[in-house]
Amino acid sequence: STKEYICKKAKGQGPPPQPPTSGPGWNDKCGSWMADPFNDFCYLFNYLSMRTWAEARADCINQGGDLVSITDPFEQAFIHGVIQTTPTGISLWMGGHDSVTEGGWEWTDSSPFRYIHWNAGNPDDYFGEDCLSILINSGYWNDDNCQNKRGYICKRRGRTPEPPPPHDGFMTALVCQNSLAVIHCPEESVINIQSAFYGRKNDDTCPHFGESGGTCTVDGILPIYRERCDNRPYCVARAHIEVDPCPTVSKYLEIVYSCEQKVCLHGLGVEDGN
Repeated sequence: STKEYICKKAKGQGPPPQPPTSGPGWNDKCGSWMADPFNDFCYLFNYLSMRTWAEARADCINQGGDLVSITDPFEQAFIHGVIQTTPTGISLWMGGHDSVTEGGWEWTDSSPFRYIHWNAGNPDDYFGEDCLSILINSGYWNDDNCQNKRGYICKRRGRTPEPPPPHDGFMTALVCQNSLAVIHCPEESVINIQSAFYGRKNDDTCPHFGESGGTCTVDGILPIYRERCDNRPYCVARAHIEVDPCPTVSKYLEIVYSCEQKVCLHGLGVEDGN
């Protein structure tokens, strides 16, 4: 007779788990991982699975990625914006280490270790700390004991179809409900918000949240994002509002913006947004 059975495998071994191919949070670029719309990468935030640095890296590799590297301030802002909502913990593992040469920090995915965001007094190599973690509250980096058990962040390259060209010099950022995006402009230019909409106008945008039908417009979004983003090189846009006038309708945030040269704004005397 045939009996049911239970299998067990070691951490980080065996075939990786198969992610879903649809449903809330799924996207074409990254599947079930979180996409940063302004780079080619995908991120998996493991808050509750506590592992040593080596165990965390093995799990990331098993899922087709590696522990996260942070290579510029825009990626730093995106990561910090996400982990600020972490329900527990002090810090999360990243892919930096100086285990080969003390003080010679490098990323496990071979990205250049040029951009840094150290916490005050770090790295201090306190009792031989050779692995890198990011502090959840502040976003600053800390050299850490590799044997500590922490949550961790994985990173991999996503599927990146060619984006649509800007129209009339304006770009559009689309963010599905309860997701984040970092809006940013090239060096020596700043954001100029043209319009901002939060709600739902059609069924085609963010369709994987479309279990509930209907349309909705949340008032007062444009002044919020003009204050938050105008005349800054980058800002974080989160598709969420505390008091939701239409909670049964799944929503998205649509921001139309342009990147203006700093010198133009200063010459016109509009640095303060007036």
